[in-house]
Amino acid sequence: MRYEHTIDIAAPVDAIWRVLADIEHWPDWTPTMTSIEALDPLPLRVGLRARVTQPGLRPAVLTVTAVEEGRRFLWGTKQPGLAFNGDHVIASSPDGSRVRLLAEFTGLLAPVVGAIYGKKVRAYVTTEAESLKARVEGSK
Repeated sequence: MRYEHTIDIAAPVDAIWRVLADIEHWPDWTPTMTSIEALDPLPLRVGLRARVTQPGLRPAVLTVTAVEEGRRFLWGTKQPGLAFNGDHVIASSPDGSRVRLLAEFTGLLAPVVGAIYGKKVRAYVTTEAESLKARVEGSK
């Protein structure tokens, strides 16, 4: 189950990265996050764990598995029968930047999770992209 949203943002890559990499402040700009608590010292880096609480979903501890400084980070969690990955990619574009957000569930339980939570997850990915755009473009 894969949910993806791409959005153009009229800002340079580094301005968007500053907002995305500051994970503990996501609840300030997107209603899809109730709280994010870094369980390891920041800054964002491979191995960093964070407790993420979202409306209508169970809290999860996500671990950062990849970072391309200033461009991308991937985090996720695994449990028996299910894995989740959230990918955040920023690329330069002629009018600023293009951001791709992705939420992906894999494993035997992925179809069940998709059937129960798919609509909510799709809406959250879209809302996060639009909220990021509003935050970055509004702070210029």
